[in-house]
Amino acid sequence: MRKLSALSYQRSAFWSLIRLIAILLIADSALALQAHAAGWTNGGGGSPTGAAGGDLSGTYPNPTVAKTGGVAFGTLATQNAVFCTDNWSPGAISQTFTAGHTYCPNAVGTYTFAAASTVNVNNVTIYCSNPGMVLQRTGATDGFDLSGTTDRIIGCTIDGNSQSGAGTGPLVNITGSNALVQNNIFQNAGTTTTSPAGVIVLTNGNDAVIDNNVFTGTLSDNGVAIAPPAGNTINRPVVRNNKILLLSPSSELSGIVVAQATNSAHVFGLQILNNDITGNNGNADLYRVQGPNIGRSGMDYGWTIRGNIGRAVTHYVNQCFKIYAVSQSVIAENICDDGGQGVGASAFNFGDLYDSSIVGNRGQLTSGLEGGMLLIDWAGDSIVGNNMYGAFAATSYPGGFNFNSAASGTYGDSVVTGNTVTMTAGGAPCYYVTNASSTTMQDIEFSGNNCIGSGTSGQIGFQVVNGGTALTDMHFVGNDMRNVPTGFTITSGTSIEIENPHFHTVTTPYSLSVATFIHDLETGMTLANRPTDADVANGSMIYLSDSTIANPCAANGSGAIDKRLNGVNVCN
Repeated sequence: MRKLSALSYQRSAFWSLIRLIAILLIADSALALQAHAAGWTNGGGGSPTGAAGGDLSGTYPNPTVAKTGGVAFGTLATQNAVFCTDNWSPGAISQTFTAGHTYCPNAVGTYTFAAASTVNVNNVTIYCSNPGMVLQRTGATDGFDLSGTTDRIIGCTIDGNSQSGAGTGPLVNITGSNALVQNNIFQNAGTTTTSPAGVIVLTNGNDAVIDNNVFTGTLSDNGVAIAPPAGNTINRPVVRNNKILLLSPSSELSGIVVAQATNSAHVFGLQILNNDITGNNGNADLYRVQGPNIGRSGMDYGWTIRGNIGRAVTHYVNQCFKIYAVSQSVIAENICDDGGQGVGASAFNFGDLYDSSIVGNRGQLTSGLEGGMLLIDWAGDSIVGNNMYGAFAATSYPGGFNFNSAASGTYGDSVVTGNTVTMTAGGAPCYYVTNASSTTMQDIEFSGNNCIGSGTSGQIGFQVVNGGTALTDMHFVGNDMRNVPTGFTITSGTSIEIENPHFHTVTTPYSLSVATFIHDLETGMTLANRPTDADVANGSMIYLSDSTIANPCAANGSGAIDKRLNGVNVCN
């Protein structure tokens, strides 16, 4: 009986719930509904009736979907699941674009454009399903002007027809926001005679993405140029995964260039990621990226330049990466490979670079005497975990790393840690610190860095030279030097400190010309080859392997720690 009562209760609750749902549905259907565009009503109750409109056809209550964006499905072609609202056949194309439409070449072949194709409406896509679909410029104009919002060119081969006459513009000119240029091949680009020069040019608009394009042949132009004119600001452009195969050996070009027309033009939030540029031009900086040089507080910022490769082939290049006038940015995991051809100046050239991180970059420089990483006019930076390998110049801007200055001002205030220089030849320093006249270089900490030499005469671990107003507060901690004739050469400067260095096969650990604070309890120098008293600052402690415990220090002992106190050497 108890089981039967429970079952009756459950049934009663179930039917109560059903009655409640029915009441709600009846109340809902009693609402008077009317959709004027579709032209139907529900008559105050029951299902809607009447003819369907918009993208629907038939009558209610069971209409069907017949269109998308106002275009009938029956007229749409599909390519790789892309609905094409308009189809082109090979031959001459003259197109007025409609917002929201997708334009598709319908066969492998050449599609010619005698005048610039201006996409000045929103949400237009030009889509090619096969790289054999070639969009060819035949007149000396731009190729495609993307001036609407969210306009795209995807998957096409874009042929410049080697045009180089008066008025020749880029193959893609971007002035609208949210543009996408992706998976295209650019060939026979010709020479841009309008400014700025480039195969793809971005002068206005935000959030443009230039992704996974291939630039073939011998370019006579920059590959990608981001160049806002005076008064314009471009936000968050992305240039990634592009491959630029070759640059002309006769022109000063860059694979990717960022150059503002004036100091009133800006680029914020720039990303240059995972591109691969090969050059054979002695004048070329493969990546030339520069903001307006208007002082540390007003510079462009928020840039990320990561994972890119610059290579030389058949001829040396000037520089792989030249990055100037930017702050609060990240430059990381980029590679400069001279391909056995060389770089004319430096693999990495950074100037007016402030409050930024330079991390994990690598220079592979095997052809001859060249520069590794050069920093000029810089402050507030972290230089961490970079690797320079090769034969480095001993003149001009010497060394695997060269920390320098040019314009009047105060520079430094940075950390240099965990970097490695491997010198295969040449008589240069691994790390060179200096400054130009009318400048001050100050407060740099060098910690945990490595210098690996080849034993060649003239090779030095760290060299410090004051060439300007002041060079002061250099702190060297826990650095490792191997197979170089000289560890530290301190020619001039003040408040220089060297702590806990590690020397391996180093003939002369210290070559000092100024009083230097030294805390070295490992090397085990002898009293005879210890730095002279004038070059050892008060407070220094140096382990001498042959000293006795005495005041002053004396030879013929079994080892003692030499303490420089108030101008006197005390060994204990």
